[in-house]
Amino acid sequence: MLFNSYEFLVEFLPAAIVICLIVDAHQRLRIWTLIVLSLVFYSYWDVRFLPVLIGSILVNWIVSKLYARLHRNALITAEIGINLAVLGVFKYTNFFADNLSAMFGVPIGHMTLPLPLGLSFFTFHHIMYLVELRRGRAPIYSLDRYALYICFFPRAIAGPLARWNEVVHQFGQRLIRPGWERRIALGATFVIVGLAEKVFLADTLAYTLDPIFARAQHVAVLDGRAWLALASGFQIFSILPAIRISRSD
Repeated sequence: MLFNSYEFLVEFLPAAIVICLIVDAHQRLRIWTLIVLSLVFYSYWDVRFLPVLIGSILVNWIVSKLYARLHRNALITAEIGINLAVLGVFKYTNFFADNLSAMFGVPIGHMTLPLPLGLSFFTFHHIMYLVELRRGRAPIYSLDRYALYICFFPRAIAGPLARWNEVVHQFGQRLIRPGWERRIALGATFVIVGLAEKVFLADTLAYTLDPIFARAQHVAVLDGRAWLALASGFQIFSILPAIRISRSD
Protein backbone atom coordinates (compact mmCIF):
# COMPACT_ATOMS: atom_id res chain seq x y z
CA MET A 1 0.00 0.00 0.00
CA LEU A 2 1.93 3.00 -1.29
CA PHE A 3 1.15 6.45 0.08
CA ASN A 4 0.19 7.62 -3.42
CA SER A 5 -2.02 4.59 -4.12
CA TYR A 6 -5.80 4.60 -4.26
CA GLU A 7 -5.86 1.98 -1.49
CA PHE A 8 -4.18 4.43 0.89
CA LEU A 9 -5.65 7.77 -0.22
CA VAL A 10 -9.23 6.65 -0.83
CA GLU A 11 -9.64 3.73 1.57
CA PHE A 12 -7.13 3.42 4.40
CA LEU A 13 -6.44 7.09 5.22
CA PRO A 14 -10.12 8.22 5.33
CA ALA A 15 -11.03 5.13 7.37
CA ALA A 16 -8.16 5.78 9.79
CA ILE A 17 -9.24 9.40 10.27
CA VAL A 18 -12.86 8.42 10.94
CA ILE A 19 -11.84 5.69 13.41
CA CYS A 20 -9.51 8.06 15.27
CA LEU A 21 -12.28 10.67 15.49
CA ILE A 22 -14.66 8.07 16.94
CA VAL A 23 -12.23 7.07 19.72
CA ASP A 24 -10.97 10.63 20.27
CA ALA A 25 -13.05 11.07 23.42
CA HIS A 26 -11.60 7.88 24.98
CA GLN A 27 -8.06 8.57 26.18
CA ARG A 28 -7.10 4.94 26.75
CA LEU A 29 -8.02 3.97 23.20
CA ARG A 30 -6.22 6.70 21.23
CA ILE A 31 -2.72 5.23 21.18
CA TRP A 32 -3.82 1.60 20.87
CA THR A 33 -6.08 2.53 17.95
CA LEU A 34 -3.11 4.03 16.11
CA ILE A 35 -1.04 0.94 16.91
CA VAL A 36 -3.70 -1.37 15.45
CA LEU A 37 -4.04 0.82 12.35
CA SER A 38 -0.25 0.85 11.94
CA LEU A 39 -0.06 -2.94 12.19
CA VAL A 40 -2.89 -3.33 9.66
CA PHE A 41 -1.08 -0.94 7.31
CA TYR A 42 2.20 -2.82 7.75
CA SER A 43 0.71 -6.29 7.30
CA TYR A 44 -1.07 -5.20 4.10
CA TRP A 45 2.22 -5.69 2.25
CA ASP A 46 2.91 -9.16 3.60
CA VAL A 47 1.46 -10.53 6.83
CA ARG A 48 4.57 -12.71 7.23
CA PHE A 49 6.54 -9.60 8.20
CA LEU A 50 4.21 -8.73 11.08
CA PRO A 51 5.74 -11.14 13.66
CA VAL A 52 9.18 -9.64 12.99
CA LEU A 53 7.93 -6.12 13.75
CA ILE A 54 5.90 -7.13 16.81
CA GLY A 55 8.69 -9.35 18.11
CA SER A 56 11.28 -6.59 17.79
CA ILE A 57 9.01 -4.15 19.68
CA LEU A 58 8.37 -6.58 22.54
CA VAL A 59 11.98 -7.72 22.93
CA ASN A 60 13.46 -4.21 22.87
CA TRP A 61 10.82 -2.87 25.27
CA ILE A 62 11.42 -5.76 27.71
CA VAL A 63 15.17 -5.11 27.59
CA SER A 64 14.59 -1.41 28.34
CA LYS A 65 12.47 -2.37 31.37
CA LEU A 66 15.15 -4.79 32.59
CA TYR A 67 17.80 -2.10 32.18
CA ALA A 68 15.73 0.32 34.26
CA ARG A 69 15.64 -2.28 37.03
CA LEU A 70 19.18 -3.67 36.86
CA HIS A 71 21.18 -0.76 35.35
CA ARG A 72 23.47 -3.15 33.47
CA ASN A 73 25.01 -1.56 30.39
CA ALA A 74 25.70 -5.04 29.03
CA LEU A 75 21.96 -5.49 28.47
CA ILE A 76 21.81 -2.50 26.14
CA THR A 77 25.01 -3.51 24.35
CA ALA A 78 23.75 -7.05 23.82
CA GLU A 79 20.36 -5.87 22.53
CA ILE A 80 21.97 -3.43 20.09
CA GLY A 81 24.10 -6.32 18.84
CA ILE A 82 21.00 -8.50 18.42
CA ASN A 83 19.22 -5.76 16.46
CA LEU A 84 22.20 -5.39 14.13
CA ALA A 85 22.51 -9.18 13.77
CA VAL A 86 18.85 -9.51 12.74
CA LEU A 87 19.29 -6.70 10.22
CA GLY A 88 22.46 -8.33 8.91
CA VAL A 89 20.86 -11.76 8.50
CA PHE A 90 17.89 -10.47 6.53
CA LYS A 91 19.66 -7.81 4.50
CA TYR A 92 23.29 -8.80 4.00
CA THR A 93 23.49 -12.61 4.14
CA ASN A 94 23.52 -13.01 0.36
CA PHE A 95 25.84 -10.00 -0.04
CA PHE A 96 28.48 -11.64 2.16
CA ALA A 97 27.87 -15.01 0.52
CA ASP A 98 28.57 -13.52 -2.93
CA ASN A 99 31.77 -11.87 -1.70
CA LEU A 100 33.04 -15.02 -0.01
CA SER A 101 32.24 -17.00 -3.13
CA ALA A 102 34.23 -14.53 -5.25
CA MET A 103 37.18 -14.50 -2.83
CA PHE A 104 37.59 -18.24 -2.43
CA GLY A 105 36.09 -19.46 -5.68
CA VAL A 106 33.62 -21.67 -3.85
CA PRO A 107 29.95 -21.56 -4.90
CA ILE A 108 27.74 -20.59 -1.99
CA GLY A 109 24.00 -20.86 -2.36
CA HIS A 110 21.67 -17.95 -1.64
CA MET A 111 19.22 -17.93 1.26
CA THR A 112 15.66 -17.15 0.23
CA LEU A 113 14.86 -14.85 3.12
CA PRO A 114 12.19 -12.24 2.37
CA LEU A 115 13.32 -8.81 3.51
CA PRO A 116 10.79 -7.36 5.99
CA LEU A 117 9.59 -3.93 4.94
CA GLY A 118 11.05 -1.05 6.92
CA LEU A 119 13.48 -3.33 8.76
CA SER A 120 16.30 -0.78 8.65
CA PHE A 121 14.07 2.04 9.86
CA PHE A 122 12.59 0.33 12.90
CA THR A 123 15.94 -1.27 13.76
CA PHE A 124 17.66 2.12 13.85
CA HIS A 125 14.79 3.55 15.90
CA HIS A 126 15.34 0.79 18.45
CA ILE A 127 19.07 1.49 18.54
CA MET A 128 18.65 5.28 18.85
CA TYR A 129 16.35 4.83 21.82
CA LEU A 130 18.56 2.24 23.53
CA VAL A 131 21.67 4.41 23.17
CA GLU A 132 19.84 7.41 24.64
CA LEU A 133 18.48 5.21 27.43
CA ARG A 134 21.98 4.05 28.37
CA ARG A 135 23.17 7.66 28.43
CA GLY A 136 20.36 8.59 30.78
CA ARG A 137 18.66 10.88 28.28
CA ALA A 138 15.57 8.78 27.51
CA PRO A 139 12.85 7.71 29.94
CA ILE A 140 11.17 4.33 30.16
CA TYR A 141 7.92 4.40 28.22
CA SER A 142 4.83 2.26 28.55
CA LEU A 143 4.45 -0.47 25.96
CA ASP A 144 1.82 1.41 23.96
CA ARG A 145 3.91 4.58 23.58
CA TYR A 146 7.05 2.65 22.69
CA ALA A 147 5.19 0.44 20.21
CA LEU A 148 3.66 3.44 18.44
CA TYR A 149 7.06 5.16 18.29
CA ILE A 150 8.37 2.17 16.36
CA CYS A 151 5.41 1.24 14.14
CA PHE A 152 3.60 4.57 13.48
CA PHE A 153 2.42 3.97 9.90
CA PRO A 154 3.25 7.35 8.26
CA ARG A 155 6.97 6.63 8.65
CA ALA A 156 7.30 2.96 9.62
CA ILE A 157 8.44 1.74 6.20
CA ALA A 158 10.15 4.76 4.65
CA GLY A 159 11.17 7.11 7.43
CA PRO A 160 12.35 9.68 8.09
CA LEU A 161 14.19 8.64 11.24
CA ALA A 162 12.83 10.52 14.25
CA ARG A 163 14.25 10.77 17.75
CA TRP A 164 11.97 9.58 20.52
CA ASN A 165 11.70 13.07 22.06
CA GLU A 166 10.43 14.54 18.78
CA VAL A 167 7.26 12.47 18.59
CA VAL A 168 6.38 10.47 21.71
CA HIS A 169 5.00 13.46 23.63
CA GLN A 170 2.43 13.96 20.85
CA PHE A 171 0.94 10.47 21.18
CA GLY A 172 -2.42 10.26 22.90
CA GLN A 173 -3.39 13.90 22.46
CA ARG A 174 -6.92 14.75 21.40
CA LEU A 175 -7.50 15.47 17.74
CA ILE A 176 -10.26 17.99 18.36
CA ARG A 177 -8.73 20.63 20.61
CA PRO A 178 -7.98 24.37 20.26
CA GLY A 179 -6.15 25.02 17.00
CA TRP A 180 -7.35 21.82 15.31
CA GLU A 181 -8.34 23.72 12.15
CA ARG A 182 -4.78 24.98 11.58
CA ARG A 183 -3.24 21.54 12.25
CA ILE A 184 -5.61 19.84 9.81
CA ALA A 185 -4.93 22.48 7.14
CA LEU A 186 -1.18 22.15 7.69
CA GLY A 187 -1.32 18.36 7.58
CA ALA A 188 -3.39 18.39 4.39
CA THR A 189 -0.86 20.78 2.85
CA PHE A 190 2.01 18.41 3.63
CA VAL A 191 0.09 15.49 2.10
CA ILE A 192 -0.70 17.44 -1.08
CA VAL A 193 2.85 18.82 -1.47
CA GLY A 194 4.41 15.41 -0.85
CA LEU A 195 2.03 13.70 -3.26
CA ALA A 196 2.75 16.28 -5.95
CA GLU A 197 6.52 15.89 -5.53
CA LYS A 198 6.20 12.10 -5.67
CA VAL A 199 3.97 12.02 -8.76
CA PHE A 200 5.35 14.92 -10.80
CA LEU A 201 9.03 14.88 -9.81
CA ALA A 202 10.17 11.51 -8.47
CA ASP A 203 7.98 9.33 -10.71
CA THR A 204 8.83 11.40 -13.80
CA LEU A 205 12.54 10.95 -13.12
CA ALA A 206 11.99 7.24 -12.60
CA TYR A 207 10.92 6.75 -16.24
CA THR A 208 14.42 7.85 -17.29
CA LEU A 209 16.47 6.40 -14.43
CA ASP A 210 14.96 2.93 -13.96
CA PRO A 211 16.19 1.57 -17.33
CA ILE A 212 19.71 2.83 -16.55
CA PHE A 213 19.81 1.11 -13.16
CA ALA A 214 18.26 -2.06 -14.61
CA ARG A 215 20.98 -2.21 -17.25
CA ALA A 216 23.70 -1.50 -14.67
CA GLN A 217 22.81 -4.72 -12.87
CA HIS A 218 24.15 -6.67 -15.85
CA VAL A 219 26.75 -4.48 -17.58
CA ALA A 220 28.68 -1.30 -16.83
CA VAL A 221 26.79 1.79 -17.96
CA LEU A 222 29.40 4.10 -19.48
CA ASP A 223 27.49 5.73 -22.28
CA GLY A 224 26.33 9.33 -22.45
CA ARG A 225 23.25 8.64 -20.35
CA ALA A 226 25.19 7.43 -17.29
CA TRP A 227 25.48 10.92 -15.80
CA LEU A 228 21.68 11.03 -15.59
CA ALA A 229 21.94 8.60 -12.68
CA LEU A 230 22.98 11.59 -10.59
CA ALA A 231 19.40 12.76 -10.87
CA SER A 232 18.41 9.91 -8.53
CA GLY A 233 19.37 12.25 -5.71
CA PHE A 234 16.41 14.43 -6.61
CA GLN A 235 14.13 11.43 -6.17
CA ILE A 236 15.40 10.87 -2.65
CA PHE A 237 15.54 14.48 -1.51
CA SER A 238 12.40 15.75 -3.22
CA ILE A 239 10.43 15.64 0.04
CA LEU A 240 13.02 17.38 2.24
CA PRO A 241 11.42 20.84 2.01
CA ALA A 242 8.17 19.48 3.47
CA ILE A 243 10.10 17.69 6.23
CA ARG A 244 11.99 20.87 7.15
CA ILE A 245 8.74 22.88 7.26
CA SER A 246 7.03 20.32 9.51
CA ARG A 247 9.92 20.28 11.98
CA SER A 248 10.09 24.06 12.16
CA ASP A 249 6.36 24.37 12.93
